[in-house]
Amino acid sequence: MRRLIFYSGMRRCGALCPIFALARSAALWYAVYMEDKEFYERQAELARANAYAPYSGYSVGACVVCKDGAYYTGCNVENASYGATMCAERNAVAAAVAAGQREIEAVYLVSSGRDMPYPCGICRQVLAEFGNPSVFVRNADGRRDVATLAELLPNGFCLRK
Repeated sequence: MRRLIFYSGMRRCGALCPIFALARSAALWYAVYMEDKEFYERQAELARANAYAPYSGYSVGACVVCKDGAYYTGCNVENASYGATMCAERNAVAAAVAAGQREIEAVYLVSSGRDMPYPCGICRQVLAEFGNPSVFVRNADGRRDVATLAELLPNGFCLRK
């Protein structure tokens, strides 16, 4: 599926190709067609830009896509007490749950480092609570991979019926 996306601001579209641009007062509006996967990956990139990672320097953005097509983003938030650090995907899941969502179909993760941003064990278990989503990952070099959560968490713990 393709989406028509509108961007506003006095900035260039970068890697995105504008189909057309309209002048609206002092701002430029760009309309861009994007495939769904590109769109969700871009949402993860935008979330990553807000990450708080002063200790590791490894910023991650996440976009979780729910069964009804709604999506929610999150970024990692580190803490001096490492155990209080929140991963991007758990923050995105929390936003989805707060909005009443209970079924996650896909997760998009984008990192600022060369390592692939696969979900950690805790995040895998949290994601398993809400389905068996496809997990799309991309590192800073642009390398991509995809796996199902069942592949990443075989024999995961589950109390649901």
